Amino acid sequence: MASKKVVCSEIPAPEGSYAHARKVGDWLYLSGIGPHQVNSQEVPGIRVNPDGRIHAHDMTEQARATFKNVEVLLQEAGATLKNVVDVVVYLTDIKNDYKVFCKVFDEVFRDIDPTRTLAEVRFLHGKAALQVKVTAFLGECVD
Repeated sequence: MASKKVVCSEIPAPEGSYAHARKVGDWLYLSGIGPHQVNSQEVPGIRVNPDGRIHAHDMTEQARATFKNVEVLLQEAGATLKNVVDVVVYLTDIKNDYKVFCKVFDEVFRDIDPTRTLAEVRFLHGKAALQVKVTAFLGECVD
């Protein structure tokens, strides 16, 4: 079965040889998506010291921006958040960000209840404290 590349100008362009997403049959696989802004590649919610080092981040801002990017990409592929069946989450600081992230996740996926895996990683691209990888099903779901 052939796959179709999904490209979206409303989120930051991939920095490498990969697609924003791939559609295979009724399945949609999104590449890892973070909170980066489309025009600037800046990460919202970053607090920087005068020397340029990050001293804090706002997980609420980063989570909302990340899920906004996910939603825009889903729409480009003809899907919505209701099509999401699985989310893999990477956080750089589970101890401090888990509860805040879960609050935003629950707001975004209220009544959708996708499966979820959450892992802590040491670093993420571009100063982000969060990245998600999403799988969506575009076919008819039978309960």
